[in-house]
Amino acid sequence: MKMDEMKLLTFTSLEGLAKSRESILEMVKKSSYCCIRGLIDSDAVKASLLMVKNRLADEQLEIGPSRCSPSFTEKNSVKWSIGGYSNTQSGIARCMVTLMNPMNEENIYQMRDSYLKLIAVRDILGGRNEIMLDELLPDGLYNGTRIQYYPSGGGFMTTHTDSVGVSNMNILEGQYIQVILVLSQRGVDYVEGGAYVLDDKGDIINIEEYSQQGDIIVYDGRTRHGVMDIDPSKVLDLKKGAGRYVALATVYRRI
Repeated sequence: MKMDEMKLLTFTSLEGLAKSRESILEMVKKSSYCCIRGLIDSDAVKASLLMVKNRLADEQLEIGPSRCSPSFTEKNSVKWSIGGYSNTQSGIARCMVTLMNPMNEENIYQMRDSYLKLIAVRDILGGRNEIMLDELLPDGLYNGTRIQYYPSGGGFMTTHTDSVGVSNMNILEGQYIQVILVLSQRGVDYVEGGAYVLDDKGDIINIEEYSQQGDIIVYDGRTRHGVMDIDPSKVLDLKKGAGRYVALATVYRRI
């Protein structure tokens, strides 16, 4: 595994991000990713993560199966994403829990402001003239704002590219950009494993070696990426809440 110094850029405003759009995209093209710091408050992220962990620890929480109806994902819900089945990424093996948290639902994790920032970063870097909130998206599309939890004890996702996400965004102007908000801290919430990308030589780059809570990882539709097994020597136990957490704001299609 190739260790890589983080491709890190720091911004204090979306205006500064917009002015650096071309250099950010060039970095993503050259290095398969970049990391943006400073736009989302780490204390707010820590508070939201605690709410997520408390919900997962709730003995009354019902966790749905991997194969859920599309309507299930359009409300605040929690589901397994395990094996190779998915409404959006079929054939990609994974073991994780998805916590759907749509923008029009109750703000149960206090993530609304963070999602708005994620959507804004996605669309600014994608070259869109407007920030594509749900009300501005074409019929049949919505922002799939969610949290993904890769539990200690073997949470993972195999190498893939975001082909379905790219297809959904083809309806809109601009290019496909994925943004991932880091909610957990490696070395605290988990020890081993984490997100990676493959460079143009096929070498694996561990992109969470240096990342911090509140960082935004950016890549595009060409980037091959995945999640290495999270603490595989531990026993999987959702109630403990240990593991890797991220938040995303991908454009979904109503099926």
